[in-house]
Amino acid sequence: MKKILSTLFCLVFVVNIVLARDVFLTLTKHDNSAKKLPINVSVITQKTVEEKHFETLGELLQNEVSVNFRSIGTVGANTSISIRGASSLHTLVLINGRRVNDIGLGSVDFTSIPANIIERVEIIRGSGTAVHGAGAFGGVVNVITKKATETAPILDFVVSYGSFNTLNPVLTVACATNKYGAFASVSSISSTGYRKNSKFTNVNAFFSGQFNVSEKSKLSLSGNVYESKCGVPGPLSCLTPKNEQEDDNKYIKFDYDFSIADTGFLNVSGYLSDNIRLFYDVNGNPYDSVVFAESKYKYTSDIYGVHADIHYKEIALIGLEFENKYYKENEDLSGYSLDKSMRNYAFYTKLTSQIGKVIIVSAMRYDNNSQYQSVFIPSVSAIFNADKRVKISANIGKVWRAPVFTELYWNQSSYRMYGEANLKPEHGISSDIGIEYSHNKLRLAGNAYYIDGKDLINWYYSANGEFQVKNIDKARQYGFEFEAGYIVMPFLNFRLNYTYLKSENKKTKKILAYNPENTVNCGVTVKPMKNLSVSANLFYKDEVFANDANTQSLDSFITLSMDLNYKINDNLSLWVKGLNVGSANYELIAGYPMHGTAIYVGVNVKMFK
Repeated sequence: MKKILSTLFCLVFVVNIVLARDVFLTLTKHDNSAKKLPINVSVITQKTVEEKHFETLGELLQNEVSVNFRSIGTVGANTSISIRGASSLHTLVLINGRRVNDIGLGSVDFTSIPANIIERVEIIRGSGTAVHGAGAFGGVVNVITKKATETAPILDFVVSYGSFNTLNPVLTVACATNKYGAFASVSSISSTGYRKNSKFTNVNAFFSGQFNVSEKSKLSLSGNVYESKCGVPGPLSCLTPKNEQEDDNKYIKFDYDFSIADTGFLNVSGYLSDNIRLFYDVNGNPYDSVVFAESKYKYTSDIYGVHADIHYKEIALIGLEFENKYYKENEDLSGYSLDKSMRNYAFYTKLTSQIGKVIIVSAMRYDNNSQYQSVFIPSVSAIFNADKRVKISANIGKVWRAPVFTELYWNQSSYRMYGEANLKPEHGISSDIGIEYSHNKLRLAGNAYYIDGKDLINWYYSANGEFQVKNIDKARQYGFEFEAGYIVMPFLNFRLNYTYLKSENKKTKKILAYNPENTVNCGVTVKPMKNLSVSANLFYKDEVFANDANTQSLDSFITLSMDLNYKINDNLSLWVKGLNVGSANYELIAGYPMHGTAIYVGVNVKMFK
């Protein structure tokens, strides 16, 4: 295995990942050109989304540098990501700037964000807290959704079918003029899964529209309705073949943009979301039909908020934010209930200045929360464009994460899990320094990073056998990440990224769970014909510890995925995708074996464009 890893690592000097970064929104909340960006940002383009044929956001992120993807199964299964060794709760996920991390658990349901509505995905590796607020310890993921453009009307139908009886039809409609535009997408996924009780079905409907009120102002509206139902099989050590989960998520968001004297603009946005999760916990013998008891848990999260940003050219940003959160939890068998709310006000500012070839981006944010009072978060970035080929950047900023409702208020006697209302926010410092070389068809980039965290929140077993939570940990994560890219010729290009990570609990000196020391992604795309492309991606992940005590581990593994795209004409294309080709035996989460080789085929029909 070490020989294989060494061979892959040697390829760093001859292969590359081509990152299209012409503009980037998430860092400063307005579009920035690539030369003004630090090196710790990357973009998954719409072209990549369409060519890889992934169903969900989680699958799109799994091969990005410094992103650690974990899943318990196939389509619809619980997934999570972490960035630079921080926990999955330390990754802030946004959709068009609206945070979507669950206010009860802190995690994100990546399955509920279908790939077919994504225009691009912007990733900040490192602190994004000074502009976007709590949660961005390891990084920020911002999904920019599709919208109509001034082209001919679009009517697309895509359908795929494959392993585990997975069916995924998608219908997309769009039209626009110089006055208005509308985009809508309806999709569904159904799968029987590869384990007992791993079936999954969902339906997703997304809409976005914009209306140009005048030459200087625009009104936009977007919304989404998502419903799903899935089995929850449990780990091999504790099978739950009768447990089920249902989700019903809705949101709506409006934006008003107004240009100010050709030197800046005002953006005002408001949003409202309602998420309901039902979990059916069936206690009984997993090997027969005997049921001792069935509990239904209902989790409800309601959020509404307003943002207002004033931009002056690409120089200054001043913003205000208000958000109100309501969280409810009920369990019918015991009568347990939880009903809490939280309110947050924030002010943030960002200033960009340039001295010669050095660009300085400084930001600060002040949050006043009904639970934690106030938090002040500063950050600064420096970008030095030595010449047209070489760029150096450095970033440092404070990071923090507020405890979520379950960490604060859980009182589930049936599971002996108890929160702590006096928890303090987690906090720390995140920093990195990097260099990039880009010339013609070659790009090389590397970053060294360090995250120092304090008052980290951890669940632990108390002496009386209860599962409790406290601010007890200090941790550090450090390492480096490397990306490289080379287009050998028009029909052949290589890509690779490599992440080296060291992470430890500073108190116990133990390695943080599920953090691999080495991760490698290596891919190649060949176009033997004008209308045919074939891609292959090799992924290596080191052995990881599966618990904080470092007494259980998961083996290292290598997987191979392949994609074939064939464009018959402008209106019809076919594709084939293979995952885990060769059926590697591995787990991403202890007790949940991943599937063997999975094959999917699809057709894309453009009815008119």
